[in-house]
Amino acid sequence: MSRSKSERDEAQERRSEKVEAVTLGISLLILLVLFSLVIFEALGRDGGPVVIRVEPAFQKVRREEGLYYLPVQVVNESNHTAADVAITFTLTGERGEAETVALAIPLLGGEVTIHGVVAFSREPTAGNLRHVLSYIDP
Repeated sequence: MSRSKSERDEAQERRSEKVEAVTLGISLLILLVLFSLVIFEALGRDGGPVVIRVEPAFQKVRREEGLYYLPVQVVNESNHTAADVAITFTLTGERGEAETVALAIPLLGGEVTIHGVVAFSREPTAGNLRHVLSYIDP
């Protein structure tokens, strides 16, 4: 009787060792995958700059309560995130009078498009519209 109990104990111990080996293998595989992803992310990014394109939609200007609302599309063409994006629009009229409006975007992710609206007191298509862009590269 003691022999069968001993054999059962040995069989149980072998099963436990197999389970431990499988668990260890799975754990090491997970760690390897995570480590590889970290390395890939660190080395895989290109060192290029943030590229932001600003596109006013002049054909979609609307007038409400004495203001002209100009839709604007802001596109981050790179795969890098830009923080505190500030776009200053300056509308200069025929007589040289200038009107300035700012658009702020707290966070603009890589390959993301944001739709915004800026409002002017004059028709934006009647003057010269320029914009200045700034951002923080985190």
